[in-house]
Amino acid sequence: MKVVYFCFTCVLLAVIPIKADYVENFKAILESCQKEFPITQDDKEKALAGNLNPNPSEAFKCHLKCVMEKKDLFKNGSFNVDHFVEMSQKNPLIKDHLEDIPKIADKCKSASGSNDCDTAFKITACLMENKGFVMPHH
Repeated sequence: MKVVYFCFTCVLLAVIPIKADYVENFKAILESCQKEFPITQDDKEKALAGNLNPNPSEAFKCHLKCVMEKKDLFKNGSFNVDHFVEMSQKNPLIKDHLEDIPKIADKCKSASGSNDCDTAFKITACLMENKGFVMPHH
């Protein structure tokens, strides 16, 4: 079964070494958030290609927030910078850029939206724009 990873979830995938148990856990999180905040296949495919819609649906933003919350990267409307940096340190895909991660995370933590879902989206967009994560190649 092909698992579609959304680029906005790349923030999460990229900061943790991918292991079988992690993939299963992450797959469960994606399925849970898809049930709670359904998004279209088109949104998934565009995000996978690195093309975040600058004006996504509220469901898309809330889906992203849901995933981030379940991975302890977003809590009470705020980006968990320390956890993001800690997780990034364990990621072999970004080992050549580790010194940049705290600066990027610090820059992106102030991204703010009209609600928590919008804030989670803006943080992710900032991380993508500043290369605060690496998309694993499958």
